[in-house]
Amino acid sequence: MKKHEFLRELEQLLPRESAENTISYFSEMIDDMMEDGIPEEAAVAQLGEPQKIVAGLIEETGEAAADIKQRRRIRKVDYAAKGDIVSLHIHTVNREIALTQSPDDRVHLRYEEWETEYHTITEQNGTLKLEPPKKRYEPIFRPYPQPNPKLEIALPETAYETIHLQTTNGAIRSPIAVTAKQFGVQSTNGVIRLEQLTTGQLDAKSANGAIRCFHLKAEEVTLTTSNGAIRLADSTVDYLKATNANGRIRLDQSEIKEPIRLITSNAGVFLNDCSLPKGGKIVNSNGPIQLTLKGRREDYRIGAHTINGKTQVGENTTGKISLQLTTCNAGISAQFA
Repeated sequence: MKKHEFLRELEQLLPRESAENTISYFSEMIDDMMEDGIPEEAAVAQLGEPQKIVAGLIEETGEAAADIKQRRRIRKVDYAAKGDIVSLHIHTVNREIALTQSPDDRVHLRYEEWETEYHTITEQNGTLKLEPPKKRYEPIFRPYPQPNPKLEIALPETAYETIHLQTTNGAIRSPIAVTAKQFGVQSTNGVIRLEQLTTGQLDAKSANGAIRCFHLKAEEVTLTTSNGAIRLADSTVDYLKATNANGRIRLDQSEIKEPIRLITSNAGVFLNDCSLPKGGKIVNSNGPIQLTLKGRREDYRIGAHTINGKTQVGENTTGKISLQLTTCNAGISAQFA
């Protein structure tokens, strides 16, 4: 069977919504095999009969073709809160969460989803909640249009009690000024980026994704990730604890008022032009610790310990600021300005 014959027969068997993407997918597959020197008819034969391919797709989804066609209908949601919102609890999956400025005094939720598998929105006593579909249609092979994988949350300028955002396989981005007593974000396989946040407590957790905070004003901050960098810049924080695995920790032009706690491995810890008036503890393994701190060297009492590395922190003193630095298989350096 020739390529055009195979694709024409496949098209006739598929629902209209899935035909275009599926045809494109198999066309490229045949082209790739032909580029590798496989004759056209042999490449088509390796894919199997069109009837069996379509039957396999139906078996994979566990649905009849008519049900598949219905499920692929996409609806756009633009929900405007009915009352004043002081707390948000947002939970979604496989999509990015983005905070934007509201055009009015209401909180808006904007996203796309399947008509038959929809998020649940509840609003009660100033609390707005979004929960993901209980049954999610996520076949391995998706040869058809998908909903836009983005959830936009438009916020009016006000002080919030609690904001909690959770997603998987997607980033969380907040480029706008937000004030909240408690601010929590959680993602897997996605970047967390927060800007202009003022909060009493920030708890940011990710896996396989970076956490980046800019112009942050907070009393207590906990940053936790793995396989991704942590960065804090141009910020003022009372308490900071950052824990990483296989990722860098970097602070720039920031002040940590109480003892700092930084822990990572297999990457470096870098503090540039930072103020640590109460010192703290930095623990690393298989990575350097490099600090440029505001203040005088004689104000610090530094304990620097490394294995298989050099320390360059200057002469020890009896300063009042205690700073403990520990790593291995890398060096430790500290400069003061």
